[in-house]
Formats: sequence, C-alpha cells, structure tokens
Amino acid sequence: MPHLIVFSNNQKDKVIDKYIELYAEYERCEMIPIVRDRHIGIVSWVSTNRDDDKLTLSSFMGKCQIKNSEPTLQSELFNLNKSKNIEIPEVCECIKDAIVYVLKDNDVKFDDKVITKNQLFNAFRIENEDIYNALKISLYKWSTEYIEIGCKNILKDIEVYMSGLFKDNYGIELDSFGYLRFDDSIKIDEQSFEVDSNTYNPIFGTIHSAKGQTHTSTLYIESYYDGKYESDIMLDVISGIGNTEKLIVETNKKISSIESEIEDIESSGKVRGIKTREATIKKLKKSIEKIEDCSKMLYVGLSRPQYFLCMAIEEERFKKLTVNDSVWKVVNV
Repeated sequence: MPHLIVFSNNQKDKVIDKYIELYAEYERCEMIPIVRDRHIGIVSWVSTNRDDDKLTLSSFMGKCQIKNSEPTLQSELFNLNKSKNIEIPEVCECIKDAIVYVLKDNDVKFDDKVITKNQLFNAFRIENEDIYNALKISLYKWSTEYIEIGCKNILKDIEVYMSGLFKDNYGIELDSFGYLRFDDSIKIDEQSFEVDSNTYNPIFGTIHSAKGQTHTSTLYIESYYDGKYESDIMLDVISGIGNTEKLIVETNKKISSIESEIEDIESSGKVRGIKTREATIKKLKKSIEKIEDCSKMLYVGLSRPQYFLCMAIEEERFKKLTVNDSVWKVVNV
C-alpha cells in the first residue's frame, strides 16, 4: 500500500531518512523484493532553492544539489548510468525517446496526433526500410560511443542526423533541439544513508527528469509551484476520495453558472457586476489549467515505482485531507 509520510516543518530533514528506513524494513520483511540494482527515486515538481520557507526538493536534500531542473538526453543518460550497469539496448531506447521528444518539441505530429515511439519506429520499419536500417546502425554507434566516452559528441551527431533525416525525406525543418543540449555542470550528487549497515543511495530528480524511468521505489515530495502545493490544488485526489475529472467538471459547472448570471444581467440591460463575474471566470479557467498541470505531475511521479510508493506532505496541509485508509497508510516522521 502507498504511504503518506507526514512531517512538521522542523522535521523535514528527517523525511528522507524515514523513507529509507521504511524501504529497508520492508526489504527485511520480504514485503519488497531485494534487487541487485535498486533505483530508489526521490522526486519533486520543483527542485530549485527558494529564499523563503516554501518547500521544494532542495529543502530536503541538505548539501545535495540538482542542477538539471529540465529534462535533457544528457540527464536521462546520467540517471540511467547511476542506477545500473548500463548496456547498449538501454541506451538505444533512451536515444529513441530523445528523438520522439525532439519531434514533440517541434510540434511534429503523426496523422495529426502526438507522436509515440512505437508509431514512429514502426512507420520507419514499414514505409522506408533503408531509413530504418540506417537508424538502427546509428543508434548502435551512438550507444557504443556513449558507453565508451560519454555523450558530449553524440548529442551534436544526433541533432545533425535528425535535421537531415526529416528535412530530406519529409520536408520538415526542425529548429528546437534543447533536449539535446550539453551542460558541463550537470551533476546529481548522491547522498548515502546507513540503515543497519546497508547503504542506500537514492537518486534525486525533478518529475520532468523522471519521465520514462522505472524506479524500484519512489518518494514523491510536495513542492511549492506557482503559489500552491499539489494538495492545495488536488485535495480530494490526494486524499483518495476524488479524481481529476470530477474537479474539472465541478469547476466548469461554476463557470457555466456565472456565465448564465452574466447573460441575465445583459438581458436586463444592466452592466453592474459583469466585470467582477468575468474576473471570477478567468480565475476558474486558470484553476482548471493548474488542475491539469498538477494531474500530469502526480501521474508521472506516482507511477514510477515497481514496488513501493511514498508521498511526503507537511502536517498543516495533511490536516486538510480526508484520507481514504484503503488508499494510503499514514506514517509520521
């Protein structure tokens, strides 16, 4: 069962220790399988330090620093390399994901729909065998080179290859390659935790950087973004008693009701009260955008682990939840 780790503000430095302690205990009790290459993930929407007391991932990390808040192929390969003895097929899949990411970033679609990896590479295989075979050779070359000397040179090679491939064969000009950028400073420092002589090395990252990853276990830490925490926006969803669709439907009902009020005011030949109601509608539409964004973050972050999931939430916000005991086991730090 997923766990909610509840902490007070002066206990935030103990949250990660508690998470590792739980993981170790469940391993000992054989409630979690012991795997050779653990990927113990700790993720949050926002990682950067703040000047105030609002919480982000950095608030829990002590001296650890995350310098890549936005995903790149370089950071994905780095995380992959940190979690296991990396092999060529895994690097190939990571580069395939990168190709799809770049196409999405350039708003390239497949039959007017968002491109998926399977669609793209099946299309190459079925429609143009020469392209497909050449790409397989390039993928192997890039993967081998990455394992031998790192990713600095292959990033530019992939960019040049993609530019030529899609311009020459499909007439598509690609101009956004931010996902393939190289940064000398990228480093996610490890922090070790000793639990009964076993060392556990969690891997820290933003939710963006965790896309596509599979963790052995994940700790999702609430963070402050655009004026709110996740539980401020998705109270019933996190409680386990509601869903995103219900939140959006209820908000749209409020918008429709206010729009009807505006129509009534206009039909009576008056204007007083319209601007106030229009401002309220604007706020409600903005709240729908926040619900959708937050829902995506929760889905990505909470769907990473294979065996064990925790979410950390501060005590004051936890008190606002109506926790469904069949969804969450509550653990206090």
